[in-house]
Amino acid sequence: AKVLAQGSSGSFTRTITIDAGSNSGIKKNQTVINGYGLVGVVKKVFNDTSLIMLISDPSFKIGTRIAGTQQIGILSGDGTNSGVLQALDNREEIKKGDVVLARGSANNSPFVPGVPIGVITRVSSATNSVSQMADVRYYPNLNALGVVSRSEEHTSELQSHSFISYAVFC
Repeated sequence: AKVLAQGSSGSFTRTITIDAGSNSGIKKNQTVINGYGLVGVVKKVFNDTSLIMLISDPSFKIGTRIAGTQQIGILSGDGTNSGVLQALDNREEIKKGDVVLARGSANNSPFVPGVPIGVITRVSSATNSVSQMADVRYYPNLNALGVVSRSEEHTSELQSHSFISYAVFC
């Protein structure tokens, strides 16, 4: 499927519309990824089109974990190709260069676990703070999304991944 439009729609400011919908098997709350990582989530599905909220949308929030330490946090979109991560405990220090992954949702919807999101570019934490804050640069270039395809088309090359039946690939 092709990306038909990029912009804002209703209550979301950062979206794409694709030319595949329920007639193509797309479902609401599917994880949307590309070869680099998490792109967003399917928010609305019509017969022949779907609206995807991008991870950069200011209303976007996702549970995360840091690769290696498994430290959990919440990532929020900020309208750009970066997001803001709030790490939820200070037992492990997060560092510039740490990789941020999706923590996952119940029944893998809307988010499947382990999908790469981005890399930490800056860390800030106040003394005696319960949490650490960090800037995260997303892996996917959200300004250059052009084509999406259903996950079933990629099954043979990605069979080792648990998220195949839940994801839309960009």
